[in-house]
Amino acid sequence: MMQMQLRVSLSSLVAPLLVVAIVQVAQAQYIPPQAAAQSSGQMPPAGQAQGAPGQPMQYSPPGQSAAVKPFTFQPIPHPGSLPPAPHAASMQPVQPGVQPGAYPGYPAALPPPPPDLVQMGLDSVAPMSPEQVRKFMEELFRRQMAARENFTNRPAPKPVTSVQTLDLSPGATPPVVRVAVGQGSVLSFSDAAGRPWEIVDNINFHGNAFDVKLIGPHLYTIALKEPAAANITVVLKDLPRPIVITAVPAQNEVDYLVEFTVPRFIGGRPPAAALATASDPSAPNFNAEALLNYLYRTPPKDAIALQVNGVSNVMAWQSSPTTMVVRTDGLLILPAWLRRHVATDGMGVYEVPLSPIISIARGGQVVRATISGFVVNATTAKANAMSVNVSSGASK
Repeated sequence: MMQMQLRVSLSSLVAPLLVVAIVQVAQAQYIPPQAAAQSSGQMPPAGQAQGAPGQPMQYSPPGQSAAVKPFTFQPIPHPGSLPPAPHAASMQPVQPGVQPGAYPGYPAALPPPPPDLVQMGLDSVAPMSPEQVRKFMEELFRRQMAARENFTNRPAPKPVTSVQTLDLSPGATPPVVRVAVGQGSVLSFSDAAGRPWEIVDNINFHGNAFDVKLIGPHLYTIALKEPAAANITVVLKDLPRPIVITAVPAQNEVDYLVEFTVPRFIGGRPPAAALATASDPSAPNFNAEALLNYLYRTPPKDAIALQVNGVSNVMAWQSSPTTMVVRTDGLLILPAWLRRHVATDGMGVYEVPLSPIISIARGGQVVRATISGFVVNATTAKANAMSVNVSSGASK
């Protein structure tokens, strides 16, 4: 009984080994169907494996009917018998004239062409061609010109300069400065004697619409960024009251330069040199707004231009039958002035009695000039003669 069980166990172990051996022999003796057909003109006989390399093989034992389904065996690939699958990035398209099956299932990879470094640099820095660059610049120029067109059909603002006397009284209206895009305004501050007044602080209450900048101790600029109104505050040294200015977009005129005159004296006192040349030192008129037109060289229509000789950069007008206005960048010494107005750059105008000779202090020297061209009517001559006679009688 034990011998019989041992035989059965051996048979169950040997049978699978025998089947594997038969399959290996069949694979070694395998002849492709195409080759067998070409050599004998017949299909492979029963009992031989049928199939292609790498595909499942069918085996029909000898003497078995064709109606019986043959056994199918899956071949066991040997290690290293198949090439590794290529990476997708290294796959190259099949070139013309190369049969896709020429290599074991994989097209041949062609080497890439050498890179054109010059062209790569040009494409990185200037990707457009010369024709495209010309077209781009022409279109850009047309659009820039369209943006600069005066679509409002209004004339461009007229640039002006002015001298304004600030009103520091309570409830006074703040001065207005007109600014245009690309046309900024420069503000200067001086005292009643024309001396520059130092700015110690400023505040811009609308930074999105205006740019402000201090460019000198007494000079201030305003530039417009977008159409809007704003108020700007300037604080002058030792002046307790701040200067409040309204900035608005320009319409008909734009203020290129505004010289603000503060009706006060720096330090509380007028300059001694100017006070010494006044006709009435007890009540000098330093800030005479009526003389501003002469400062701008735009005198009234009834003013008579006079001829000045001996000194350069001096102008004079007869403002009345008994007075004249002298414009000079020096200090007028003789005759004693009645009223005056001096800008921050030193240019000033003086109202003096009619005189054929004037004396001016300039550059540390005193120079004289002669003036001619006076117009004196009979009434004025008679009044002057009577005045002379009265003076003579009084002296006697």
